[in-house]
Amino acid sequence: MKKRNHYKSLFLPIAGFILSSYGCDVFTSNNSNADVNEHNICFYNSPNIKNPKALKLFDLGLNLVEQGTLYEAKKDFYEANNLEPNNSIILNGLGAIHARLGAFDSAIDYYKLSLKTDSLYLTTYIDYGQTLNLANRYEEALGIFFKGKRIKYDSSVEYGLYLNIAVSYYYLKDCDKAKKYSDTARLLSANKKSEIKKEVNDDTDSLIERCNHNIFK
Repeated sequence: MKKRNHYKSLFLPIAGFILSSYGCDVFTSNNSNADVNEHNICFYNSPNIKNPKALKLFDLGLNLVEQGTLYEAKKDFYEANNLEPNNSIILNGLGAIHARLGAFDSAIDYYKLSLKTDSLYLTTYIDYGQTLNLANRYEEALGIFFKGKRIKYDSSVEYGLYLNIAVSYYYLKDCDKAKKYSDTARLLSANKKSEIKKEVNDDTDSLIERCNHNIFK
């Protein structure tokens, strides 16, 4: 089947500062194309789910996410996890959807399980840190992001990591570091497809403008 490559995630906007490009390309077994949504938490590489029934359920859950029926999507992710436990992608998906529903502590538990299963899965570090940002735990978020940064394992989402580091520093009112990491995110996205590059540029421009005007909300 043809893979689709697009953003599809679950995060709520962060206190008025909407970060639309979290650095996550989604690959599912579904051959349809979905529109980009600004509420981003990553679901990544679902064809790496080996159990066919678990894969089908996970992709059904992704489709429900796109439709906004999050509780139904969560049920499908739970069932996928029962069929194929200890899969970092499914566990990250469960963390992501709990975060979108505001259950941050449960989300963090699933991210920890995902990283215990695959400590090189950079997408989970990004989602984990974003969840901590949403919970206003910015310094903790930086700790998770920098653990992911040391891996340097998945260059396809690395720009999203740097962009989220910039957001953490922004909310900590450290604009020098926020600008530094947003500039790096812009450079890392330079060779990406045009819509990703535009989203990163728009987000970094917004962050820098807010810093320049001392707007931290």
